[in-house]
Amino acid sequence: MTDYEKLGKLCYFPLVQNPDENWTQGQGRVTDQMIRSFMPEPYPNDNDKSDSMIIVCGPPKLRESVGPLISDKMGWKNAFIYN
Repeated sequence: MTDYEKLGKLCYFPLVQNPDENWTQGQGRVTDQMIRSFMPEPYPNDNDKSDSMIIVCGPPKLRESVGPLISDKMGWKNAFIYN
């Protein structure tokens, strides 16, 4: 656990599509409900005031599906999609 996690300033949520029987974290595809369970709502008009951001790392299909979800459907402007 990092210092940021200990302070409640970082939430890391590993997610797999096909877990084995020992997996205890998230599974399936990323949904807006999943994101909302960890993140506050974005500021209504000006995300520049928010100190929260979403960072997405993963294979191309994950990035392609989550990018529009967080920016278009959920309204997040402070979202970073990494290759």
